[in-house]
Amino acid sequence: MTSSRPRPATIGDIARRAGVSTAAVSYVLNDAPGGARIPEETRERVRAAADEMGYVPGGGGGVPGPRTHHPLPFPCPPPQHKTT
Repeated sequence: MTSSRPRPATIGDIARRAGVSTAAVSYVLNDAPGGARIPEETRERVRAAADEMGYVPGGGGGVPGPRTHHPLPFPCPPPQHKTT
């Protein structure tokens, strides 16, 4: 059974469409300090691709939720105290 909802766009999808790296997409979309080195033409291309694809920041993009830790019981012998 397949879902009729399209999957949300990821930064990888945007990077492929804009012809840049995922790092460049991240810099542009997050207005990160390192993004200042990215030419304005490239920034516009990335933003346009994100808009066309309906990118929603934090939209999940296939990232799994937080993992929980479920410890397994491990039998141990009772401690043996020596008295001297």
